[in-house]
Amino acid sequence: MINLPSNIKKRLISTTNTFVGAYSNGKYIFTGTQKIFDVLPNTAYFIDILQLSGTIPESLYLSILDVTPLLLIKRTATGEPVADRAIPLLLFSQAKPITSFVTSDKAGDSICGTISGSLTQDSTMIGITSVDLIMSLTLYAIDDKEFNRAFQDIAIGARKW
Repeated sequence: MINLPSNIKKRLISTTNTFVGAYSNGKYIFTGTQKIFDVLPNTAYFIDILQLSGTIPESLYLSILDVTPLLLIKRTATGEPVADRAIPLLLFSQAKPITSFVTSDKAGDSICGTISGSLTQDSTMIGITSVDLIMSLTLYAIDDKEFNRAFQDIAIGARKW
């Protein structure tokens, strides 16, 4: 776990995205990409924590997992992943640390999330046409010029420290 120094200027940003698992042939299929947030050029962002919830209880969700939904967070300008690997979306009750830094030297860049996976419909789900997974990210935009200058010297793009 990384704690940002208290003396640097930073802004808290919270995002929420809903991914819909549409029903098809006995399964709820999660697929698709959504923009999570826009990245300003020459600003570092620290992606801290992922929190997951859903429109069905966690115990039901876990019991009908077919292919564990995976979340890949990446930059749109380059397609580079922000985290080391796709993140399994399993427990609603536990926040998942991401602890990745990202920056861009390109105007119009953003961070997006791509999800893939499926749930099997059981008898309690008959008539339910979709299941939603709600993903919330906690991140910080770092507005400290010295920190950003040092960060730019180390790397342009997504890097895990």
